[in-house]
Amino acid sequence: MLKEIYIENLAVIEKAVIPFSDSFNVFTGETGAGKSILINGINAVLGQRVTKDIVRTGSKKAVITALFSKLGKNVCDKLDELGIAHTDGEITVTREIAADGGSVARINSRTTTVPVLRSAVRGPPTMAWPWRWSASSAPLCGTSTRCSRFPTCSRASTASTACA
Repeated sequence: MLKEIYIENLAVIEKAVIPFSDSFNVFTGETGAGKSILINGINAVLGQRVTKDIVRTGSKKAVITALFSKLGKNVCDKLDELGIAHTDGEITVTREIAADGGSVARINSRTTTVPVLRSAVRGPPTMAWPWRWSASSAPLCGTSTRCSRFPTCSRASTASTACA
């Protein structure tokens, strides 16, 4: 579960620390407020491809750090397989994007490749991060059944089980 995200020099965001609750979280704001940039930051720490254009004008680099908690067993097993330490069911994931186009990925301050980062934090819907974020659509969890509560959500639900 995404517990907190720290963003520095990402597009129009100079610096922000955003805590998330265990329940429903919503990004709202006027056009140009930075909602899509926030989603792009989340995508970056999940291993999505990023370009140097996302670095704030005049800055040397953008830094995005996310704290994930309540890691599922599958995630812990994958981290163990990769030799990445995790304590108390939490990890930090950091992406640094340089203005010259380079990028560095870290899990718990340990430098790693973006493909390893991606494999550690993404996976089947049973893992702690079932959502694939997109700035232009609702979260997807890889199921083919539409949720009955939210028409733009594609999370699976049945008549007896609604989205949490």
